[in-house]
Amino acid sequence: MDYEAYRPHRNRSTQNREEPSGSGAEFQTPSTRASGSPTAASPHVIMTIEDFVSQPGRELLPKLHPNYIGDATWFEASGNGISKSLNRMMYGLLKEPYETYSSMPSDDSDFWLKQFAQDFNWEPQLTSRVRREFDKEAATQYSNTLCEWKKGETPKGINEKVYEGLQEYWAQSKTKEIATQKSTNWNSN
Repeated sequence: MDYEAYRPHRNRSTQNREEPSGSGAEFQTPSTRASGSPTAASPHVIMTIEDFVSQPGRELLPKLHPNYIGDATWFEASGNGISKSLNRMMYGLLKEPYETYSSMPSDDSDFWLKQFAQDFNWEPQLTSRVRREFDKEAATQYSNTLCEWKKGETPKGINEKVYEGLQEYWAQSKTKEIATQKSTNWNSN
């Protein structure tokens, strides 16, 4: 199987992207999505993320490992491109104005992990640990990015409908009360 066959184009709009399906743990190609299962003559198959990260040709991608084996990096390290990868998702893959990363439907967060697997490689047996760390990092960066967006002018390159939806959410009295309470709690510590 060819890794490049599964790598989506980076400049593809969110409306034209490969949509996640099922539990989000597999990659599907157009032919498998149309029929629901691969045909005998089709070279396309459904791949789990574990299978995907095992594909040849991924050796040059930055490697993730919690013990920093070889030239590997991990989530708490800085300057390794993880934040940059997540930032691209914030601008390019955010299709709804979710209040928090955890309020994002699992299909969307699964798709974010699949996109992350386009930028980084790891041993297949580490996938569940990568997922946990990815979700923690994505939640933190999502929150921080929304705080920045809330303070300043319209971010360049973001889906305008998403930003308008976030502004409507931020303007709600309930949201303002929650923000005031969080600020009070934060300042009291």
